[in-house]
Amino acid sequence: MLHHMSQPDDLILTAAQQFRPYSSLHIGTALVCFTVMAVVIALGCTMRRTPSSDRRLRLVIAAITIGYNIWYALYEIRPGHFDLARSLPLQFCDFAWIPGVWALLTRNRTAMGLAYFWGLVLSSQAFLTPILRTGPTGMHFWTFFIGHTLIVGIALYLVIVDRFRPTMRILIIATVASIAIVAAQFVFDIITNTNYGYVGRATPDNPTIIDLLGPWPIRVVWVVLIGTGAYFLAYIPWPIAARISRRARHSSPRSMQ
Repeated sequence: MLHHMSQPDDLILTAAQQFRPYSSLHIGTALVCFTVMAVVIALGCTMRRTPSSDRRLRLVIAAITIGYNIWYALYEIRPGHFDLARSLPLQFCDFAWIPGVWALLTRNRTAMGLAYFWGLVLSSQAFLTPILRTGPTGMHFWTFFIGHTLIVGIALYLVIVDRFRPTMRILIIATVASIAIVAAQFVFDIITNTNYGYVGRATPDNPTIIDLLGPWPIRVVWVVLIGTGAYFLAYIPWPIAARISRRARHSSPRSMQ
């Protein structure tokens, strides 16, 4: 009797300790993260009408992002915890926040472009196929979702609040920069037998699209091709929408008068 009564508690404990993709924990956590993003973006839309308030909000977001990532980098390399296979800041999500912060503070178009592609195309995959094993009782659960929320949230902020739209020039810059980084990760992975950028010999613990790309090193080619294609798909709606908008304006009754 007591054994059966304790089973629900055991299930709750297991759910808190272990993370399973597409579980209620996964979906609930993703919803919370995107709700936080939506609230901050709504504030940004309201405050952009007042330059001083807009500037303060950007500084707060930048300060939180910088402070968190510095803390996380130090946390990962602390004595007794360092692991060459996972502690170095060499994944895209470990530095994708840098152009995002730079774009928030300066509105630099190239930085916006990198934040857009690295955030919405690459880092957003963390919410779809999270490579995560621990639940809320483990620190990695929190660092994983906080870090990706900051990166994706800033990218969405730039698109919605700053109305950033990628150009072909920015697409080319982001593609070339990303391929160069993947090449560097690939060489480092071979030398150290690690899996930064997921282009090493190993595959992620949780199921991802990488599992479908065949054996190493051929799958690295597919990673680059799929990533390049995803960049293009993230770019192409904007010029199409702009062309449709121009045609609609030119064909409107007012423009014909």
